[in-house]
Amino acid sequence: MMVKTTVSKVVLLCLLFLALLPQSTDAQTNQCPTCWVPIARHRLVTNVNISANIHGYGELLPKNYNPNSTQKHPLIINMHGRGGAGPGNDPYWICLAVCEGLPLKIEQGVVNDFETVNGQPVSYIVLTPNYQLPNANWNDIVNMLNYALANYPKVDRNKVYLTGNSQGSSMIMDLMSSSATNARRFAAVVPLATCNSQTSSGINNMISNNVHYWGLTAVQDWTCNPANTISWGNAMVNNAPHLGRLTVTPVYNPNFNHDIARVWESSWTDNGTTIVRWMLQYSSAAGGALPATLGEYDISLRNQQVVANWTTTLESNTDYFIIERAGADQQFKEIGRVQAAGNSSETNKYVFTDNVLLKGTSYYRVVLVNLDGVKEVYELRKITNKDFKTAIAVSPIPATTTIQLAFELETSQRLNFFIKDINGRTLNTWSANFSSGYASLPINIQG
Repeated sequence: MMVKTTVSKVVLLCLLFLALLPQSTDAQTNQCPTCWVPIARHRLVTNVNISANIHGYGELLPKNYNPNSTQKHPLIINMHGRGGAGPGNDPYWICLAVCEGLPLKIEQGVVNDFETVNGQPVSYIVLTPNYQLPNANWNDIVNMLNYALANYPKVDRNKVYLTGNSQGSSMIMDLMSSSATNARRFAAVVPLATCNSQTSSGINNMISNNVHYWGLTAVQDWTCNPANTISWGNAMVNNAPHLGRLTVTPVYNPNFNHDIARVWESSWTDNGTTIVRWMLQYSSAAGGALPATLGEYDISLRNQQVVANWTTTLESNTDYFIIERAGADQQFKEIGRVQAAGNSSETNKYVFTDNVLLKGTSYYRVVLVNLDGVKEVYELRKITNKDFKTAIAVSPIPATTTIQLAFELETSQRLNFFIKDINGRTLNTWSANFSSGYASLPINIQG
């Protein structure tokens, strides 16, 4: 991000501070008055372009989440039912999505924040995308996963899980049926009250990629026939008993027998385990190995060009890197490719230069494509090019504690900095001297 100037000027960082910070886990405000349980722990994220049918989601971070630590957390992607569908452009719709199933039970305080796995306490992230009907499908889940991996660097990529109810459950099983490549990205799936029929491709994809399955349904369900879940479960148990699990529960809600959210409560167990604890014990079929270990990673504006620099310290069966760019709408398009090393235990350096600058705000990211076609999306970087002469780049997006500011000066000078919140309130001010040329510095945005 670069600022070219010949006179002393102010670099004004008008940060959307409140929008960047995740909702405090100790918050007491009910964000969703339409929900029969106060929703206080979630951050309600709206107006993001994750896919054609997902533009918002609910975020629940563990109480011990620290973006500056080295600790990684498992990720649970939770797909709501038909009643939670919406365009994601207003908190109202996100409230519908999180007012059911696992998110609701967490807000009630009846789900443990930690589960003990191999003798160690494990906390986890839950993201609930608010998908829009009638066109939402399994591909939206893939886009949600890509978004999560790009924007939540503390996710343990080998411990990603899928769960959902009803319509969301059916989307999960459609995803398992879509391809082995898609199935292998998840360590375990927990579909509740599935509405679609079992497919041989779904069963084969899960078994061949070591995806653990636990299907649950009520003994009576007037919305989605229990035979659907039973068929999926029996096929998994009979063909891969080490992977498959099936539970047929009593009717917990006499007024709506399709609702079996009770099974998420930590007091509910089946053969001695809760659902969350069962999920967290499993890792993906890759066995903890990533196709590439990323070293340095920087995308910034230099000499009126956007330059992407990154390194890898280990590569296994990598094919090539895609460089993608988007405007303010965050609709990414490929703008170039760089051949990957394939297999290497040495440090490999990569660079890509974009000479076609977009005016205003643009976003860049690098995507690794492996030989088997599986993609790994790296972190998003934001470039702000105001008039093709003055530019500021900020990363990462989103941020919770620290951002990295980059700019370029034609002459040595003193700059004044201001951090303001969304209401215009000044949170911090300071001044510093800079030499001519490119500069990059971390900035604390916690106030």
